[in-house]
Amino acid sequence: MLQAKLLRVLEEQSCPAAGRLKDIKLDLRVVAATNKNLREAVKEGAFRQDLYFRLNVIQILIPAAARAHRGHRALTKFFVRALQPEVPSETLKA
Repeated sequence: MLQAKLLRVLEEQSCPAAGRLKDIKLDLRVVAATNKNLREAVKEGAFRQDLYFRLNVIQILIPAAARAHRGHRALTKFFVRALQPEVPSETLKA
């Protein structure tokens, strides 16, 4: 049921607001991460195929932190800047 609600928000770019008659319009981008194989979950029926295709626009495979040596922060900043150049640089500081 949660997957259906998320898909609706992504498709309609709005969501219901508690105590309001009209939905709230949204302009959003989603960055999602998982340690599960979602293709397999789709095949097994555990994950919605339409939601998978909506979320899987750009896929970046990063090894688990236990296997990775370093550089996640640098990689993240690189991809955010490359894919979304209008993000203010102060947003990326941390």
